Amino acid sequence: MKKLLLGLLPVLCILLTSRCTLAEDIEKLQGAVDSLGIVIGTPTFETGVYLDFINAKSKNYVDEVEIKVNVTGTDGQYVYNNLGVREDQFLSRIGMMELVIDPRKVDSVSMLTTPLEFNVTVQAEGYNPVTQKIKLFKPGMQMTAITLVKLNDAPEGISASVTNNFVGTNSSGRTTQKGEITMNSGEQSITINEGVVMRDEAGNPVTGTIAASAVFFDPLSQAAQDAFPGGLTVVADMGDNTTEDIRFVSAGMFDLRLTAGGKNVSSFDNGGITLKTEVSPELINPNTGQPLKENDVIELWSQDEGTGKWVFEKMDTVRNVNGKLVLEETVTHLSLWNWDFYYNTCDYGARFVFRGNIDSDRMRARITAVIDGQSIEERTRERISTVPGNPYNEIILSRVPSNTPAKFTFEDGGGDRTVQLTFNPSTLDISNLCDGQTYYIDVTDAKANEIIKVNFDLQATSASNSRLIIRPNATIYYRPAGEANASWNTAYLSNGRTTIDLPLAVTYEIQAAFGNNSGKGTLRIERDGSSRVNVIMTPDIEIGSGGTTAAPITLNVARPSSNTIRVRYTAVLPDNVFDLLRVKESSFN
Repeated sequence: MKKLLLGLLPVLCILLTSRCTLAEDIEKLQGAVDSLGIVIGTPTFETGVYLDFINAKSKNYVDEVEIKVNVTGTDGQYVYNNLGVREDQFLSRIGMMELVIDPRKVDSVSMLTTPLEFNVTVQAEGYNPVTQKIKLFKPGMQMTAITLVKLNDAPEGISASVTNNFVGTNSSGRTTQKGEITMNSGEQSITINEGVVMRDEAGNPVTGTIAASAVFFDPLSQAAQDAFPGGLTVVADMGDNTTEDIRFVSAGMFDLRLTAGGKNVSSFDNGGITLKTEVSPELINPNTGQPLKENDVIELWSQDEGTGKWVFEKMDTVRNVNGKLVLEETVTHLSLWNWDFYYNTCDYGARFVFRGNIDSDRMRARITAVIDGQSIEERTRERISTVPGNPYNEIILSRVPSNTPAKFTFEDGGGDRTVQLTFNPSTLDISNLCDGQTYYIDVTDAKANEIIKVNFDLQATSASNSRLIIRPNATIYYRPAGEANASWNTAYLSNGRTTIDLPLAVTYEIQAAFGNNSGKGTLRIERDGSSRVNVIMTPDIEIGSGGTTAAPITLNVARPSSNTIRVRYTAVLPDNVFDLLRVKESSFN
């Protein structure tokens, strides 16, 4: 039997789009549910992934363009939006996305040995596309940041070249002249000769004027390596019918895309396209521990963008050309191409457990790891908790290099300026990332703020049917307004109820997504004498092709000595907004 669901954007964003039904006496809104005919809750899920889409240069969320996400891979068929609906393509307009797993496929025992895994391919206009592997080793919501490079504003170490007239082809797809792209004063080049045939994925010729988008990632630039598409820890086809999780040490990567007439070039006949890069002698060969030199050998890899898997292609040799160390190869299909050394990895490594007396969901840490004295990896927005049993109370390192030392540094993550975290120890040396040991980190908050604990109790009705109530389940994201690179804090709305800790007199922006709909707003708490506070909420909502904007709503509520307040709120939604938020049919039958 098909289950009909009604979906509603998180109430802090959507329920605030109309006047409160009893604004003059909000605290007396009790027992309303008993007088109405139908109470509906939106679906709730416990396992999945929060995706943050981060601009590689600014570190801000990519929210100025629509983000499109395709999900494939082993368990891709069990991935849904947070309404429980399977989409051919998931959409986001707020720089983040919540994907959930079919609860019938979540088993805490089997996930320890056979994690749930799928690939997300992310596309946004003006940014390089990225495919990233997601692995879930235990039930719960996992936070994953996906870094995107803006082609016309790339960070240091990433070179981008976009041309609308790279080369021309005739009706057979054959190039009619030589084409060349150079970057960084000729240190990198991409060349195709006359007479090479270009074909699309189906094998058909690509004809006309070929546009090219080329991106090069400098192996000595930390910013470039931080933005490495999908991350440096990868799933690799080793070329001998085996697949392994490995960690790359890149010597240079090209991301090249060629298009004409709406077709993407996939492969070449009668030759290929030549990729060439100079290699700095400062790059350390991890196999020898010495600087790279002439005649060193290195693996060449390409990425299967459908699966995110890297495929071993061949061994290449570093050559000396006019006193410069050079890597050069002619390839016959397009993908991401990367010269790499690599480390083997383990699924389960060291474990960090955070301790302290801070009960706040606004804690973020910046965790920096210097691996083997060379490569650096940062988790700049890592959510943590000092509450035992909380899913963010511990971090278990996974897919990290085997038998490799690292030095970790723990700092405040800047997620919220009302919190200033300190860590003891603040640095930690680990001789083997895969040692499986537990390390305890004590956390304190150096700032003393007057915090109000807000218990929200929220529901909505339709303007044309007051006997229908929705008490939604949703994830709400919030952070201090005007801080574009700050991390989003999260709170979960369960059957219309949630608790959020907020400092007085600080305006917070809030936003949420429900399915492919999204909304934004602001929230602020101000004193009103010694025993009451004003809760001021301003919605600014975009829902599909429709939406609504409302004037600020002020709720005046009592403030007891415990600094815990309750906000009960019922909203009447216009029918057109209510209809936009409906999910006609769940993917679960």
